[in-house]
Amino acid sequence: MPRHCVAGSFWYYALVLAAVVAGCIDTPFVPPAASTRAITAASVGLEAIHGESFLRTTGAPNEYRRIIPTAGFTAPFELHIRNGTANGAHRATSASVRLDGETLLGPSAFNPNAVEWTIPVTVGATAEFVVTIAGKPGSFVEVTLRGTPIGDSAILFCPDGRPGSFAVLADAVAAAPEDGTVLVCDGEWALDEELIDKPITLRPQSPGGATILDSDPAPIGNTGRPAIWITGYSSGTVRIVDLTFRVRGRALVPTDLFARVEIDSSRFVGLSQITAFIVMARVPTLPNAFIEVRNSEFDSGQVGIFVLNGVEGFVHHNTFRNYNSSGVIHSGGNTAVHGFGRVEDNLFTDCVTDCIRSFASNVVIARNRVEVPIGPARLSGIFVSRTSPAASPAPDPIVVEDNVIVAVQLAGTPTDPLSWSLQRGIQVSDLAPSASPNVIRRNHIENAWVGIGGTMSNSGPGFIAHDNVVVGGVHPVAFSPGVASSVSRNDFIGAINSLSQSVNASSNFQCNWWGSAAGPTAPFHASVTPMQYTPWATVPIAGNAGVSCP
Repeated sequence: MPRHCVAGSFWYYALVLAAVVAGCIDTPFVPPAASTRAITAASVGLEAIHGESFLRTTGAPNEYRRIIPTAGFTAPFELHIRNGTANGAHRATSASVRLDGETLLGPSAFNPNAVEWTIPVTVGATAEFVVTIAGKPGSFVEVTLRGTPIGDSAILFCPDGRPGSFAVLADAVAAAPEDGTVLVCDGEWALDEELIDKPITLRPQSPGGATILDSDPAPIGNTGRPAIWITGYSSGTVRIVDLTFRVRGRALVPTDLFARVEIDSSRFVGLSQITAFIVMARVPTLPNAFIEVRNSEFDSGQVGIFVLNGVEGFVHHNTFRNYNSSGVIHSGGNTAVHGFGRVEDNLFTDCVTDCIRSFASNVVIARNRVEVPIGPARLSGIFVSRTSPAASPAPDPIVVEDNVIVAVQLAGTPTDPLSWSLQRGIQVSDLAPSASPNVIRRNHIENAWVGIGGTMSNSGPGFIAHDNVVVGGVHPVAFSPGVASSVSRNDFIGAINSLSQSVNASSNFQCNWWGSAAGPTAPFHASVTPMQYTPWATVPIAGNAGVSCP
């Protein structure tokens, strides 16, 4: 049943009463239980999944966080937001509304003249929204998530061919309307090269109730037969929601003619660390082919998500565990939009080679957490490389920012790379001549043999590293001497060496904190001159804009 919760149950009235006693507002009020706004044509057929009024009290801004299940509903979804009452009272002048990490309305959108908004949204098995309210006590914001109910007429895909269902996925897809829903019967089903060839949502009959296996008896890595092909449509979105996959080879392969694929709130288990390439998006014929993977779990295999051949990818808010190669490989941004990919807000644990690997330009890798608790010597937490020749215009930089990478020191000689669970925290290899510098900023790296490393061609642009914190390890920063780079305003703490490799004479290492007000004490390579690292910071400087060097 749809739920409508007013923050004004007992606690709501208590908060209002407290505000009245404090003299903050004149009279208490009761927010309406539902919007009185006339339903527009865009809202026809949608029902409320969850509605709630969020009250501004006193003191620090109020922040409310809700996680709402969407079982029983399918796309389209919309979020309706109303500021105060219909007659204009109790309107917030400073608020924000975020859905699944994305800001839909910021503080500037709210003012006494701002009334209400209806915003189409995409959600998965759950929707998390966060409402923050500041300003005058007694104001409130009402938020309602709406969706399309899944009725008895939904298309049912049951590989056992039970009455009222389709035994072949392609037949179920053909019977569903465009942007409709196909439900997978509860149970465990082995599929072999089934097909989705138009925009639909595929989800289980009941929450978490369906598990899909692949049927290839001897999968050959990234060429094995997948459980499901996604191809044959030029517009719209295929959505995979709340399904479980257990595969020896490939689970889902969007390929050739496809427009957009979204994978949300699903679970993937690789049954082989050699042959399991779980999700693989490849060789698109459309210039704007796109895949988004969010809120999902990937456990074991060779590669979790492999985005290649010009597919644009957005991988965020997922967990990856125990991958023999990489949790995510992004090897080619979309050339129609000058190449772009994003890997953000994911958790990676125990990757054998590189947890995140990208061979594309114009990639942003941000706010991920990489944990490598065991060894020996995984290669890199994050490895990025631009290897193609300069384009016109030149490729945009690779940006690696706000990531946390945590490794451990193992037994053995400390200077031996095999004595650390991770050889390199962040490794940048750039062979693209005449391109703009890559940017490594605001990352936190612990106990990697090399904190930040780089290999650039003599005609490459080098990189800019600033506001990073590198703790422990042997080499806080190390890169090839062929090009000049700028490494400043970083904190390097407790490493065995300072700069122990040959560097370019034009490289800048000034204004870093070396763990002591006296400056760097660990060894430098003979090619490093004092002028390159002088002056240094006398207090920690990374992320402290108010700190300057003497």
